[in-house]
Amino acid sequence: PADKFFLRFDYVFDKFHMTKQDFLFVRLYALYMNYIIRREQISYISVVDPYFMHEGFLAVCPEHREYARNYIANFMVANKDKEAILLPYHPM
Repeated sequence: PADKFFLRFDYVFDKFHMTKQDFLFVRLYALYMNYIIRREQISYISVVDPYFMHEGFLAVCPEHREYARNYIANFMVANKDKEAILLPYHPM
């Protein structure tokens, strides 16, 4: 089903103990939040895909940084009427 995903025990354990999360879990949760926002038709919140802000993506080449800059600019313009924009951040 599209409204559920399953996590390994160590992800849940780390989340409850407030330790650093794996980037894939952060991205999965952001995508899940987008799904909930669309399903519940919440019109005042938007969530940015954190993949483009990940250090592993930005460190590859200048073209990736340019792509991330364009993605963020286009996202902000497309969602300028939203009251809240959430950007999940995952430092290395």
